[in-house]
Amino acid sequence: MNELTRRVGRRALLPALAAGAVLVAPVVGAPGERLPHQAAEDDPRNTGVRVRDELVFRRADGSRVGFEPDVAAWCGPWEPGEVATPAVHVFVGARKAHWELSAVVADVQRHPAVRLPHSFVFDEPEGALLFAAAGGHELSSGEEEARGRITFHKVRCDERLVLDFSVRAMLGSEFFEGERMKVRGRFRVRSAPPASP
Repeated sequence: MNELTRRVGRRALLPALAAGAVLVAPVVGAPGERLPHQAAEDDPRNTGVRVRDELVFRRADGSRVGFEPDVAAWCGPWEPGEVATPAVHVFVGARKAHWELSAVVADVQRHPAVRLPHSFVFDEPEGALLFAAAGGHELSSGEEEARGRITFHKVRCDERLVLDFSVRAMLGSEFFEGERMKVRGRFRVRSAPPASP
């Protein structure tokens, strides 16, 4: 297992939150369903967060890959407890079928187009990493078979989170001779402005 795979494999939403990351686009459940630790008045759908996920993932045969509509987005360290580099993160789906993006905020603000393949040493992140897992396949923008680009239109991690990016890429498999996956479209998330005093 290479360092990039090890980093992605350890990434999980709950450890990030436990380390103090701020969740601004909470995991969303079915109407009327709350997360186990929430009171009714703390329903995450009442946060004023807007999400528009227009990304389309397709297998090599052209069939579309579906992901649960559970979305989490937050600003925090690249790897809680290990790599403090300020980053923005998105996780869409469930454990077995999901996609996730992590981007170094300063890098993508300065250089908004990340050309693929784009890889780096796991504890010295730069640019962005897009990862997808579905049907037993694991794919990444860091693999040498990856092609295309991720373009960041807006990134903000201060009192609000604003993330707007588009993808026109082919992700490479993390497995030897595994199939690639095409990704096209745009993703946007915007938290509500802070309440005025």
